[in-house]
Amino acid sequence: VGGCAAHEDPSKTRTGANAKKFGIGRLHGMREVPEYENVDLIAKCVEDHPRLTMFTGGPLKNVHAFLLDDRYTHLSLPHIVVQGGYAGSRCIPVAQQMEKFRGKEFMPTWNFGGHPEGAKSMLASERIGTKRLCSKDVCHQVELTAGMLKGLEGWARRDKSNLPLQCIVQWAKQDLRKRQGGKKLHDPLAATLIVCPAICSMLEVEVTCVKGKWGALPTPGSGVFISVAVDQDRFARVFS
Repeated sequence: VGGCAAHEDPSKTRTGANAKKFGIGRLHGMREVPEYENVDLIAKCVEDHPRLTMFTGGPLKNVHAFLLDDRYTHLSLPHIVVQGGYAGSRCIPVAQQMEKFRGKEFMPTWNFGGHPEGAKSMLASERIGTKRLCSKDVCHQVELTAGMLKGLEGWARRDKSNLPLQCIVQWAKQDLRKRQGGKKLHDPLAATLIVCPAICSMLEVEVTCVKGKWGALPTPGSGVFISVAVDQDRFARVFS
């Protein structure tokens, strides 16, 4: 919901282009996707699935539009998992801070910075229940490894009709061939929190923005939880 419209031609999106590049066909070829505007699609998902957990891996412009739409003010979202935000030195102990983030309380973040109004409306909304943020300083700790690729390859051999999975495996092979350290897995880490929340240790916080930079302060009772540590082994098992 944070990205392209549901009815866009997948061959014109980054994922669809990768599928064509790897020669495995159109990712949406398995079934037809009904046409909805982004806000209407969110509303339909919320109406059809009362226990829905929404996941966003980009700027929150569509979530913002949904919260502002007068047609849907009666709808509430039980849970949201967001790849975005920054925990910072006020939340993560010094010994666990990455060198590039050490001592820094605020940092710019791509997804929150891409639509600050959306991030702020999501954080403030009383129509959203549990809010879990996969922070920048934790996402940067997780990289694709050869072990993960091996697990994905085994899965792909067992499910050859899964075109998105075949695309992921081909991308992972190319990625590991061209760089020493694997690609940082920001969105995959955040997405795994839906099925296994214990992958990340979370802290209840208040999120603030100062001059375009984001940070967090421990605040019990806020209803907003941000990742402060990751169990790398558990993530690798769930992801692959």
